[in-house]
Amino acid sequence: MKRNIVSRTLAGVAAAAISLGCFALGAGTAQAADNDATITLSGEVAGHTFKAYQLATFDKVKSDGTNITSMELATVADKADLIKTTAEAAANEAGGVGADKVKTLPAAYTGNPAGWLSSWTSTAEGTNDATAVRLFTEKYVAADGLGDPAATVTGADGATEAVFNFGNVASKAGWFVITDTDANGAQLGSPILVGSTWAGKTTLNNVALGVAKVKPSETDKVAAPTKTADKKSVSVVSKAPGNGDANWITYTLTGVLPKHATAGYVYKFVDVPQAGLITTPNGFTAQIQSVDENGKLKVDADGNPVYENLPASNVNVPRRQTVGDGTKTFEIALKNVDKLTPGAAVKVTYMGYVTAEPEYNDAGVGTVSNTAHIEYGAAGAVASTESASASVNVFKGFQFAKIGADTKKALAGATFTLKLKDSTDTTALRTATSGEDGVINFSGLGAGRYVVSETVVPNGYYQNIKPSFEVEVYETGKYTIYTDTTWDLVNNTDQNNVTVTNVTNVTQLPSTGGMGIGVITAAIVLAAAGSVFFAAKTIRNRRVARM
Repeated sequence: MKRNIVSRTLAGVAAAAISLGCFALGAGTAQAADNDATITLSGEVAGHTFKAYQLATFDKVKSDGTNITSMELATVADKADLIKTTAEAAANEAGGVGADKVKTLPAAYTGNPAGWLSSWTSTAEGTNDATAVRLFTEKYVAADGLGDPAATVTGADGATEAVFNFGNVASKAGWFVITDTDANGAQLGSPILVGSTWAGKTTLNNVALGVAKVKPSETDKVAAPTKTADKKSVSVVSKAPGNGDANWITYTLTGVLPKHATAGYVYKFVDVPQAGLITTPNGFTAQIQSVDENGKLKVDADGNPVYENLPASNVNVPRRQTVGDGTKTFEIALKNVDKLTPGAAVKVTYMGYVTAEPEYNDAGVGTVSNTAHIEYGAAGAVASTESASASVNVFKGFQFAKIGADTKKALAGATFTLKLKDSTDTTALRTATSGEDGVINFSGLGAGRYVVSETVVPNGYYQNIKPSFEVEVYETGKYTIYTDTTWDLVNNTDQNNVTVTNVTNVTQLPSTGGMGIGVITAAIVLAAAGSVFFAAKTIRNRRVARM
């Protein structure tokens, strides 16, 4: 019964092979002796290196003289365990194979896992069996213990076929997984699962043996990019920050080029900023992974790519900013991708800033994010990767109340500015004026040390005494309001109920006040000294006049 299953299913798989792109027993011819076992690969083979790893031999072969009518697969003994574990892993990941969605090797195939693999016959695209076959080939060629190939062939320049010739030796004919790489081992195409011809027989139940078409790796699927932001938090701004301002966000997108690209191939980073975020071409760079003198991709001691600048002829630099709304895109397209190093990492940077406050959680933390994906593929067959995202936080900030020293009640009309300490920008980040409740609120802030300064004192209060103090906002969104060191008019004992006092005269300053009292005292002394000097000079001038 096993013979019938294998004969029938292997032929069935052969008929459906081309649709899989990685499991191939299709039509073609090979230039070899009549009785030699061969596999002929066609398509884009020039410069490709193909390695054949044998899974099974053909056993108990029967023919009608020209056509094989039945056969069994006999798993290569020293690969049985690897084939079994890989096949079970693939079947599990695919959700089971066959009508019963089997995930483990059936008892009927004990010792012959290649026979079970050949029974995965529902090769229509998207079925569990087709998915499991693809997963098997990918996992098998990446597994430890793969060992040396049974044979290696490199496509000659200008060639359209590459031929494996195993000779007229029955044990060397059989079923193989073939890898498709460049000279450095970088994958160029999908692994191919294919059976050879046998003793001059080129068909199994009139379906051709020993041929396969080389195809790019599953349309050379491109992985999702990685995306990072260089800031954990920023402040909301009303316009583009100045050069070097702390509220610029530098975004970095990294992707990997396909291992196979033809002329006109599309490879484009697509950023989608949310509402309240503007992405710009400021700070734009584009880099590609370097190669050494042997053509191998360079990495540093930690295994990270070593980059060099991407030529301007290979990238479309974005010209305009994108005002985010969750649908508009900021796009960076590569050009002449087929001329770039296959499998190389590419990295682009650009900048953005936040213009609107997000919603805050109970801890006073809001998040502004943007996602990015890669659009890739041959013209007319462009696909999209999954999205990667990067976020920065914006904090609800802090508030305090303005009160009068004489009434201890709220004061309206006091104006304060907020600046980031040590910033080179002389323009205030925020300006706020107290209302009837006396409250000053500064929100939409990033982490940092800020300076709060009173610039307008309410009418009726001493105009020359204007408190200035510092506030530290932390990456958690929490903050510390410090007292002013000049007048000691900031009561920060309760950080949730901080008050800042205005006075009507200097006698209302705290007796333990800071250097402010000394400044006023010095001013009074200097004023008195000036008066004495003026009086003395006047008397002296009068004496001179009498003489």
